[in-house]
Amino acid sequence: MQGPAFGLTEEQVAHFGMTWGVGGLIVLMLLIIWSVARESKAGRMGSFVLFFVLAFGIFGFVMKQLIQWVLGIGCRDRLPLAGILVNWRHKILTETRSMKRICKLVASFAAVLLPLANAAAQDYPTRPIRVIVPYASGGTDQQLRILAPALQRILGQPLTIDNVAGGGTIIGAGTVHKSNPDGYTLLYTGTGAMTVIPNMTKTPYSRADFIPLGNVIGTPFVVAVRPDAHFKSIAEMVTYGRANSGKITFGSAGIGTTTHMAGEAIAAAGNFRILHVPYQGIGPAVTSILGGNVDMVVGLPNAIMPHVNAGKLIPLAITGPQRSELMPNFMTVREAGLDMTDVTKFGFFAPRGTPEAILRKWTAAIPEAMKSPEFIDATKKTFNSTMYLDPDQFRAVLDAEDRHFKKLIVDLKLSDAAK
Repeated sequence: MQGPAFGLTEEQVAHFGMTWGVGGLIVLMLLIIWSVARESKAGRMGSFVLFFVLAFGIFGFVMKQLIQWVLGIGCRDRLPLAGILVNWRHKILTETRSMKRICKLVASFAAVLLPLANAAAQDYPTRPIRVIVPYASGGTDQQLRILAPALQRILGQPLTIDNVAGGGTIIGAGTVHKSNPDGYTLLYTGTGAMTVIPNMTKTPYSRADFIPLGNVIGTPFVVAVRPDAHFKSIAEMVTYGRANSGKITFGSAGIGTTTHMAGEAIAAAGNFRILHVPYQGIGPAVTSILGGNVDMVVGLPNAIMPHVNAGKLIPLAITGPQRSELMPNFMTVREAGLDMTDVTKFGFFAPRGTPEAILRKWTAAIPEAMKSPEFIDATKKTFNSTMYLDPDQFRAVLDAEDRHFKKLIVDLKLSDAAK
């Protein structure tokens, strides 16, 4: 069937539109490969060619629509049924041959671009790496700052540590989630960002959007109060809490953080209600208790112990399953009579889509950096315990925590849906 103008048949128009319309869409997929390759010089040079091809593909798709409109193609109801079937059979065969040619073209482009992407990943890193900590300064970021020099020696580039607090880690984690997965924006966080927050409230990401690279720290929390508190032990706290339901206030690093969950779990184990006061990190929470704004704080040893040693805070217990060799005089919450334990973990995550070659560099660099004598010594001085977990072990721990906290959140009615 021939159109009313230009001397083109409908099959020719379909062939033209199929070739360039589908070609334009495929080039979009090629650009994903190029987004990695652009880190290399060869990748940047290839960008001009790719954008030209993309523009040409889109132009072809638009031209197909325009020519079909001019020729009046689409009024197929005027053809006899047999003619329609024969026409479409021929058209499908024609387009199949076109697709084969397009696939060959795509394979040729991929053969050129994939080596460029691999070369870029092998050259990584070529500039400073931004690591986002989703809490205010003065807590988790201190762990990373003492590890950063060793990582810089191994990777050959400095780490820029960026505290992006707010939303109980949602803002910081969301920033990494939206970043280009090129290895230059990573997340260092407590596991609560992956196993508590998504079970408690709606987040713009899920755990599947992050790749665990390795765990660095595994430490119990310290439960502490001021010297003028109404209670000076876990037993006294339980007695006071039961007599004054909902009146004990405790500060945490934020809603949905593991410090928040630890405080709620202690109260649940003691069968009394507690009033949670969230902050944007454990540093501000400690500042608040020192200022007399909350009664109790559950936090990292590195944030609390300096004030314990200065006589400004009294430790009631730690949340580990056994006493810590770094704090041997502190009893555990379980020793004090409550069936509750919690060892919080902190590690590195990359956004989904990060090239495998870059992931391998990080999974090799993390345990090597943790062997640094400077890191080991500094970690002990801050009363934190190292706990290396490789990606598979880390993922298994996250799975277990996810199940644990999901049940705890339901039991304590802490989710947004339960409020």
